[in-house]
Amino acid sequence: GYDGVGIHYYTPNFSGFQAAVSYIPNGDSDGANDGYYKQAAGVDGDNIWSVGANYTAEMEGFRVSASGGYSDADGSDMEAWSLGLELGTAGFTVAAHFEDNAGADAGQDLAVGASYATGPWTATIGYSTLLDAPTGGDIDTFAGWVTYALAPGVKAAAGIEHSSRDGALEDSTAGLAYLNLSF
Repeated sequence: GYDGVGIHYYTPNFSGFQAAVSYIPNGDSDGANDGYYKQAAGVDGDNIWSVGANYTAEMEGFRVSASGGYSDADGSDMEAWSLGLELGTAGFTVAAHFEDNAGADAGQDLAVGASYATGPWTATIGYSTLLDAPTGGDIDTFAGWVTYALAPGVKAAAGIEHSSRDGALEDSTAGLAYLNLSF
C-alpha cells in the first residue's frame, strides 16, 4: 500500500458499512521521503484524491463482504476504480476483485480465488489476469498455497505461482515458503 503524507479519514463502522476518503497533496512523497510510489507507479501528479467503501455482514453462518473505490490525481494518468466481493460459509471462501486503471497504461486487473480452512490448515488457489499490461500483452497468473497454524500467532506457509505472459517477457514459475509471527 501507499503511505503518502496527507489526510486520511475512515468513518466508524455502522452495521458493517465503512467509508474512507484520502487526500495527498504531493504525489512524490510517500512518508519516507523517497518518492518510491511516484517512481514505481508513474504518478506524476499532485492532489491525489481517493474514496472507498466496504460492507461486511454475517447472517446464519454466511458471510458477505463487498467493496469499491475510486482515485484520481491532477496532472497524471492515475485514475483508477475497483470493485471486490467475498462470500464465505463453513470454512469455504470465494472472492473476486476487479480494477480498471482507466487513465493509466496499466490496463485492467481481474483476480479470483477460493480457500478452505479446517482446524489449523488453510488451502488456497487463485488466478489473476492483467489485461493490456504496461510490458505489452496480457499476464495470467495461477497460484496455490497451504498455511498451517503452528501455535497462536505462528503460521507456516508454502506455495507456488506460475505466470504466463504475452509480449516480450518470458513465463515464470516461483515457489515460496515462509514463517509468519504476529504479536
